[in-house]
Amino acid sequence: MIKGLVGAIEDPDCMERTFDASAEDFDAGEATKVLKKCKLLILRKAFDIEWLEKYKEKIADYHLGLHSGRYNQFGTTTNGEKEHLHTLSEGRWEVILPRKIAHRKIVANKKVMQILTNDHILGKDITLHSFGTALSEPGANAQYWHKDDAYLYSGDTIGEFGLGGNDLPAYAVTMMLPMLDLKLEHGPTEFCMGTSFLDGIIELGDDLPVLNKSLTNEGSAFRDYAMYDGQEACSPNFWRIARLNFGDLLLFDYQIRHRGGPNLSDDTRVVMYLTYSRSWFKDRNFLDEKVDEDEEFLFEGEEYDDSDDAINLDAMQDMVKPARYALPVQVKCPDNEEECWDTTKEVDRLEDIRSFMGQYVEYSEENWDPSPVRFFVTNKDVADRDVRIFKNGVAIGSCEVGQSVLVTAAPRDEMDLRSSTGIIYKTWQVVPGQAQIVVENPNFTQ
Repeated sequence: MIKGLVGAIEDPDCMERTFDASAEDFDAGEATKVLKKCKLLILRKAFDIEWLEKYKEKIADYHLGLHSGRYNQFGTTTNGEKEHLHTLSEGRWEVILPRKIAHRKIVANKKVMQILTNDHILGKDITLHSFGTALSEPGANAQYWHKDDAYLYSGDTIGEFGLGGNDLPAYAVTMMLPMLDLKLEHGPTEFCMGTSFLDGIIELGDDLPVLNKSLTNEGSAFRDYAMYDGQEACSPNFWRIARLNFGDLLLFDYQIRHRGGPNLSDDTRVVMYLTYSRSWFKDRNFLDEKVDEDEEFLFEGEEYDDSDDAINLDAMQDMVKPARYALPVQVKCPDNEEECWDTTKEVDRLEDIRSFMGQYVEYSEENWDPSPVRFFVTNKDVADRDVRIFKNGVAIGSCEVGQSVLVTAAPRDEMDLRSSTGIIYKTWQVVPGQAQIVVENPNFTQ
């Protein structure tokens, strides 16, 4: 397990590799091997851009309808939840999408299905588990590092059964596709690579049962990782940031630690997500009270072309029907429901939404805990000898490349990171529960 953790960050397949899904020599088998090994896979050019732009209009129309009140913000989901919109933090939302918006080219992409239905990933008995978007407005803070659900077998499975980490195959995988070209300032999703190898270990203490003690000695990569464990942070040496373009997609295992980065851009960042799972898996974050609905999918009634990018209708019906979909209480339209789904009209840019559901949720000073917070500031790869940390205009420390500094500040404190010559790399305002802040070379791509 320790070898797996360390091996992930030393493996270019895990830290750098991507696949061109549009290439004639695209090898789904090789891509499957990378997902199995690394728990993360990036496919470039997975969707036709012209078609995806048209599909994006439907996504934009629904979000803009919620924002304006044309669609009702109240409702439930097909899992019996009392809400179909979830506030994650200030400026961050999860939007469960209606089944009507599901399209087979998205939910059953042929190349994605080749990978996910492999017995080493989810197998033939695959189910669409959840379908929605994650929305991050300009100025949204980074999320905490997290896994999407607790380890399935929770507890000390290493000590009790000698199994853990990646000994067992995946049971849930999430697909992400951005609705815009993601640049560093948009706060693309960040992954702490190799973390799934440690599932089944309760504590990363000195008494870990390892045969090769050199793996856990002072100065080892494991010790570097363990220093951040419990601090809601990730060592920069384990960091991979997924910079996806419109038309790309990313697959990641449910058990890899990740977070949405801070949105420092002027765009609202919307990323669509689809979670697939083995049919028996139920996410403990959601209810399991299925609600029947008769609404059709976008793809129903379409003529199937075998040269299309999706698997055929019969092969996917059972897979997609059990998913978690939004059930708004009612649709508010000027005349009739069909106008709510009319995408022949020009729609506004999804990226221009501001204060998405601010008319319903307010963040006030009264809701902010004024207590000081502690968080890491990490210099991932900026080769400046002295990246300086400023709080309210006063220098409080420095951070060399590859180093992390634990900072204490109060909510509303103004922070920035500067070069020794005064160049400002990053500015932010401290918030309650401030997450790890990372400065990175903007010219680095992967």
